[in-house]
Amino acid sequence: MSRDYAKTPRPKHPNSIPSWAWLLAGLTIGLFVALLVYINDFTASSNKSAVKDAFSDIVNTTTDNVKQLKKQSTAITKQSDSKNTKPRFDFYTILPELEVTVPDEELQQTTSTKGSKKTQPIAPLMLQAGSFRKFDSADKLKATLALQGISAKIQTITKTNGDKWHRVQVGPIRDLNILNTTRHRLRKMGIASIVVKQKT
Repeated sequence: MSRDYAKTPRPKHPNSIPSWAWLLAGLTIGLFVALLVYINDFTASSNKSAVKDAFSDIVNTTTDNVKQLKKQSTAITKQSDSKNTKPRFDFYTILPELEVTVPDEELQQTTSTKGSKKTQPIAPLMLQAGSFRKFDSADKLKATLALQGISAKIQTITKTNGDKWHRVQVGPIRDLNILNTTRHRLRKMGIASIVVKQKT
């Protein structure tokens, strides 16, 4: 059987929308989107100008405050430079009222007057190995001393101005020979110690 290869036209549907209507709908939607973008851009630019004004006001007030602080700090440094500044030593204010430092000369006199090899009990003495503002530093020194076989404790004091100091102390030691031996061991470790006498 023979076949007809000719293309047959499709029948047009009466309910289909014409192409010009689709073109008009697309154009209307595109114009509507363009209008929305324009309105959004217009309001954003007005908001940006308000934000820029507020930001510039903040920057101006901040720079003014910085300038005033610089002027005040230079005035304060000039005043402090003009004063006759002397070094201030707070060593004696750091020690609490219950303790008195024992000078080396007094220790040498007590060892020379004893003369005999017998150890005689003395008033309880403490060796202060260090005084630190940070507890961690005091704790490190205490650990270092413990590794060397020297038992130490940390005493925390508060000065009248509110500063806290943490002292690393060895003792109490009641034997002068043990005191001198311990002090010598501390010197070998590079630690300068102070002999402190506790008041009773």
